[in-house]
Amino acid sequence: MAATATPLDETYPRGLLWAYIEQNPAVFKCPRGFDFATNLNYQVSYGMNYVTGGPNGKRLRELTAGNGASNIVIVWDHANTPGCANSNIAAPRGPWKPYVNATDTVHYPLMRHDNVFNILYCDGHVDSIMQTDLMDRMFYAEGVQTNGAG
Repeated sequence: MAATATPLDETYPRGLLWAYIEQNPAVFKCPRGFDFATNLNYQVSYGMNYVTGGPNGKRLRELTAGNGASNIVIVWDHANTPGCANSNIAAPRGPWKPYVNATDTVHYPLMRHDNVFNILYCDGHVDSIMQTDLMDRMFYAEGVQTNGAG
């Protein structure tokens, strides 16, 4: 089921980015991030990369020396929880697969933006890509994991 919810009240903790996004929660919500099953907007419309060996917790210079910060995906259009990896297996976890799935409304959704979805790379640039553009290497800080994670 999709993650749809509204904070209980204004004391809801907003996190470290709150001051930098002008206290505007819309930054985290795609205007087209709507769950047709519940008729509610998604709580968060984007998922953060949490694959084993991914970019989280790494310094920018580590990413640049690895696969390159401009080649590593950190956030993308998503429709379930605010993080994404293959949660059907125990860690180490690779990216959710299959990449190409015309009916996927959660992991790499195509229905929001005319058969593409938006991704944010670790260097800060954003691109719109198709499911067929995804490669394992895009999810990892260095190389591609071969220990069952990818």
